[in-house]
Amino acid sequence: KDVDGGIAHGVDVNGWVGRPGHLTEQQGMTYWCASRAIDFLHYQRDPTAPFFLNVSIFDPHPPLVPPEWYYNRYIEMDLPEPVIGDWAHNPGGPRRGYPTAAWRVNLDPELMRCCRAAYYATVNYIDDQIGRLVQYLKRENLYNDTLILFTSDHGEMLGDHHLFRKCWPYEASARVPYLLKPPAGWSVPAGVSDCPVGLQDVMPTFLDAADATVPDACTGRSLLPILKDESAAIRETLHIEDSGTYESIDGYHALIDQRHKYIWYSQRGTEHLFDLEADPDELTDLALSEEADHLLTPWRERLARV
Repeated sequence: KDVDGGIAHGVDVNGWVGRPGHLTEQQGMTYWCASRAIDFLHYQRDPTAPFFLNVSIFDPHPPLVPPEWYYNRYIEMDLPEPVIGDWAHNPGGPRRGYPTAAWRVNLDPELMRCCRAAYYATVNYIDDQIGRLVQYLKRENLYNDTLILFTSDHGEMLGDHHLFRKCWPYEASARVPYLLKPPAGWSVPAGVSDCPVGLQDVMPTFLDAADATVPDACTGRSLLPILKDESAAIRETLHIEDSGTYESIDGYHALIDQRHKYIWYSQRGTEHLFDLEADPDELTDLALSEEADHLLTPWRERLARV
């Protein structure tokens, strides 16, 4: 038995190296997840009862080793470079070589290009396999009766602001896809909401859809009101936090509303304020402006009430 076959390519599971994987498309974990989901629907579920299925795909988390066809598709493209804010610290460089699992990066342009190509390729790989699962649902006449929620636990800084990996409160790491596809019988119009939502809203959404009771202790909210009316708001601000679990990230609290994001690093007192409508890439930190105290005071008061 090959006890290390999953990383036989030698690429770090948190690193920035991007390259084609050594496995075929049909041997990859993303393909395996979609296949197991289809097997459950076809062979294991009770067809006389509703089903609940959680499909947890590891990609696009490093190691960034997509099937070769996907990597080749993106390495030939003109890819966007990382965005760097006026507040970002440059760790020096550009750099090559090990260690490859750094939290702060300034990579050689070709290394960053390979990294980004591999990341986009793994996302494309996921899209195709989710599409494969959706095709099965349609073929078996299950799609129109199924509520589907697609999201992720975190994003990837991918060199933005000279940062890498997860846990950061900035958009590339903290903002993730959040898509809800209702059953056809609900007659819900398509739309996009700008209300801030989080992973804590997944469980109450499914409980509400099943007409089950949402526990009083639940901090999340059902998203069904938004699904039925995109102008509905289930909260004014979303609170996110990190205790500084990893040695390279200080603990922080952040508040996000429909337009702004406020970040306070609790262990060093640093603050950020971004206007995400005018500045979605967080290039300009309003906490560095001449109006900083005036702008930050209401956000400090908001955070104190959380």
